[in-house]
This record gives sequence, C-alpha cells and structure tokens, in this order.
Amino acid sequence: MKTIITFLTFFSWTLNINAQTTKEIMLEIDKATIEINSNLKTYNKIEKNISADNYKNIYFNNKELKLISIKAIESSLEKNVYWYYIDGVLTYSETNWLDINTKKTIKHEKQYLKNGHLIAWINSNNNNVENTSSEFRSLETELTTYGEKLKSDIYK
Repeated sequence: MKTIITFLTFFSWTLNINAQTTKEIMLEIDKATIEINSNLKTYNKIEKNISADNYKNIYFNNKELKLISIKAIESSLEKNVYWYYIDGVLTYSETNWLDINTKKTIKHEKQYLKNGHLIAWINSNNNNVENTSSEFRSLETELTTYGEKLKSDIYK
C-alpha cells in the first residue's frame, strides 16, 4: 500500500511539473522571439528580392534558422509576415496587413505553435480563436505545411 501511495504521489508531482498552460508557453515563445529580434544584427542574413515590392529576409544563427520575414505589396496593402523557428521548428508566426496610404494596421494576427502543433491563434480583434473550430484546425495544417516548405526552400 505504501508503495502505491508513493508511486501515485510521484506520478501526480511529475504531471504537475510537466504541465504548462497555454499562456505560459505563449510567454516563453514571446520571450524567445524578443531574444531573436534583439540579436538580428548578429545573425547571418540572406536577402531575396522577389520583385521590386516583395522580398524575403532569412536569418541564421550559425546554421540554425531563426527567422524568415516576408514583405509583399499588393494594390493598396502591405503584408508583413514573420516566421520564427526555435530549435529548427516553426514556433511563432505573425502577420500584419497595413494600408499603404495611411500606414494604419488593417489586420494583425499571431499564431503560437508547440512541437509543430498550433496551440493559440490571436486574431486581429486580439481574441483567441477557439482551438476546436474548423478554422483553427485548417490553419494548423496550413501553417505547419507552409512553415516546412519555407524551411526546405531555403536549404535548397
């Protein structure tokens, strides 16, 4: 009986230590992206001009991919997308749509991923998109697929 109680206590304690809330994970990811941004000048940067108004910047710390930023101008909109990689895995994506004339933000979204799975999506109203919605599941598939494509394209 004592062995069973000891085992259950240890098992419960282990679960509590390993369990992180989504908010805690998001805070860790935010800290990591701040660190990446603060070190951009020290990273190796590859610039790829897609056209006069569209470009892609790729940042590496040694050979480790840290960030891919994409700017695209379409008619009266400027779209800026940031793809953050931690330990080689897409972990965070942020998209900003700006009105070219007024420079005001029209739409702003953030996506947080852990181990290749979308854990949070903050829409342009600064609300969480429900993780059980079909939109959420669809975006998860799109993000992970496109994040891997971006990564594989730069290593070609």
